[in-house]
This record gives sequence, structure tokens and C-alpha cells, in this order.
Amino acid sequence: LFSTWFQRLKREAVLQTLELRDCRRFCIECLALEEVFKRSNHAWAVGRQSRMLRADVPLRAIDKFMTPSGEVRPDASDTLARLFQEKSSQTKALQSTLVRLSTQHEMETVLQEKFVTTREGRWVLPVKSGMQHAFQGIIHASSQSKQTVFMEPETIIPMNNRLRQVELEVEMDIERLLTELSQYLSSLQADFA
Repeated sequence: LFSTWFQRLKREAVLQTLELRDCRRFCIECLALEEVFKRSNHAWAVGRQSRMLRADVPLRAIDKFMTPSGEVRPDASDTLARLFQEKSSQTKALQSTLVRLSTQHEMETVLQEKFVTTREGRWVLPVKSGMQHAFQGIIHASSQSKQTVFMEPETIIPMNNRLRQVELEVEMDIERLLTELSQYLSSLQADFA
């Protein structure tokens, strides 16, 4: 809704992606209305068109940051592109290491199942209850039946730590981009009205 995100812009608040998506829709509607006014020679339409927001400019700024569905673009900034790439490669490396660990012969009696998963944002292995002493690691959760504990092997703790750090850096860069975009849109608030 126009009034929600516009009021937040007036207060110089940082818009979130849902609000930016609404702002994007507004810009698209302005562009469509501008096309209608262009086809009319009526004095009111010509006058109104001259006072309308140049919606293509803020629309491009929003589209540089997010997709039409409201997802943050992984290439919204150079920093974000680098971080998303690192997150992807770090995740693959973690999964590969855990799969390799889970297929080792000595792990057959320790693991509940041969799969890898996440708990509390950390990559873990499902270990049979009572078998957690079989290797060094940290317990992050247990199954509802209490027959499985989800353990982070000690060997992957640094990799999991780096992945969490990258995820935090992604959040910080997204927040920075949201702030910059909101400040830019706030500078146009007189044109939105």
C-alpha cells in the first residue's frame, strides 16, 4: 500500500523488501499512467503529466537491488556478489567434507543415517544417541524421539564459523544497501506525493 511505505519514507525509515516491492509497483503504475497521459491532448492530462514522478529512475534503482518478486539480487553490489559466491563455495565444501566423513567405514556404527543437515545454522551429522563420544564435536540439537543427536564434527568448526561470518556479512551489506536505497527514495518523497 502506498500510504504505508510512503509514510515510512517521510519518517526517513529504512524500507524493507516488501515495502520496496510495493514502491516498485507504484513506479510501474506511474509509468503506465504516464503512457495514458501521453496519448491525450486534454489540458488536464498534459498538466498532470508534467507534475508526475519520473518513475523510471527510482524503478531502475529498485531493480538494481531486487528482483520483481522481492528477492535481493546476489549481484546488487560487488561485495554482495563476492559474499554470495563465497557462501556457495563454503557450503559446497562443508557438504563435501561431511559426506566424505559420513561414508568412512568407522562411522557406520556411529551415524543414525548417512546424510548431512543443518541445525542452528551449522552443518551437522545425525549421530545415534549414546554414540556422541565416538568423535570430537559439538551437539547442536536432538531429534524429537531423542534417538538422534545432531553433531558438528570438530574438524569442520572453522568452516562452519566462516560460513556464519559470511552470512552475517551478507546481512550487513543488504542492510547497507537498503539504507542507501531508502535514503535515495526519501529524497524523492516530494515527487511521490
